[in-house]
Amino acid sequence: MRNYCNYNFFDNVLETQIHGFVNHKKTSSLCYSLKQLDSPEKTNSYDDLKKDISRILEKNNRESVSILEFDPRAVQQKSRNFKILSIFLKANPKHKVAELCLSWNRCDIARLALFNDEIPDNMDMYQDLMLNALLNNQVEFVNLLLENGFSLKNFLTYDRFIKLYARKLSQDSLITKLFRKLLNKDTNIHFDSIDFKSIGQCIQKLVDNLFKHEFTSDDFEKFLSQLSGEDLTIEKLNNPEYHLFIFNILLGRQRLSEIFWIQGEA
Repeated sequence: MRNYCNYNFFDNVLETQIHGFVNHKKTSSLCYSLKQLDSPEKTNSYDDLKKDISRILEKNNRESVSILEFDPRAVQQKSRNFKILSIFLKANPKHKVAELCLSWNRCDIARLALFNDEIPDNMDMYQDLMLNALLNNQVEFVNLLLENGFSLKNFLTYDRFIKLYARKLSQDSLITKLFRKLLNKDTNIHFDSIDFKSIGQCIQKLVDNLFKHEFTSDDFEKFLSQLSGEDLTIEKLNNPEYHLFIFNILLGRQRLSEIFWIQGEA
């Protein structure tokens, strides 16, 4: 068995990358047994391994278990990943498979496995995927979703817009320094400190206050005051391409900025 086990796969993918999609305890039990076989201080024999695997399978639906034979000398990593994802796709919704592709940064596999059907998917199922792709600057995934009809208008709710800024402000970047100066903060900015008005003021400051941003207007502030927390997760921002363009400009991301500039011109 050792000749056909990819130890990095078991350690880095099943336990870490797919966390939340696979029962972690079951996975770690099997991973531990496999690692023991290759350990100089191994305590498990092959008979122990067989017992462990049998015990794990007894607790699971055996139909959901697939056994693949991989020879690392003959199978390329790309082919191996595609086979794994193909099996994962059979037992999981497409958006979960897409999240796995994103964690592997394998846009090529996502394109082949998820977006080759004649009838397009309901692209709104990939909204969390788009959020993570934007946060992690994964340009290929952003492009892939847009090419397949992903709606930015449906995506950019007021709540998501604030989340984008709040998540990135925890990192050291131009936008973080600007917000710290604007809010008179010397340390990391708390999520509660971020609101539409401070974002608008930050953008105004960048252009030397040559124009008044809509987020700083009294009318916009009055409109926001009438929205509940639930409303913020439903209401959509107008001109999402513009707001995402500015967001990526502030982060110094040229490629994503160009994508949203083109989207806004379309």
